[in-house]
Amino acid sequence: MKTKKTQLLAILSLLGTAAFVPSCTLDARAPAPQFTTIQPGYTVSSLPPRHTVVTHGGIRYHVADGVYYRQTADGQFVMVPRPF
Repeated sequence: MKTKKTQLLAILSLLGTAAFVPSCTLDARAPAPQFTTIQPGYTVSSLPPRHTVVTHGGIRYHVADGVYYRQTADGQFVMVPRPF
């Protein structure tokens, strides 16, 4: 009587392991991704649709992806350090 492990090994040997290994390629010449650090004071004209609004110390902050913004008088949003 064969065990499940023995049966699985028999099936793999019949099909070949290539049937179960996804193929992928890696191009070592491809440039590395570039990341930009956004610092407090950076201004944007709109926020992502799923931002939230929090109030801390009587000041209203907009939070998107862990980044805090305050709305300026001209309707822009300026990045600020986390207030708490």
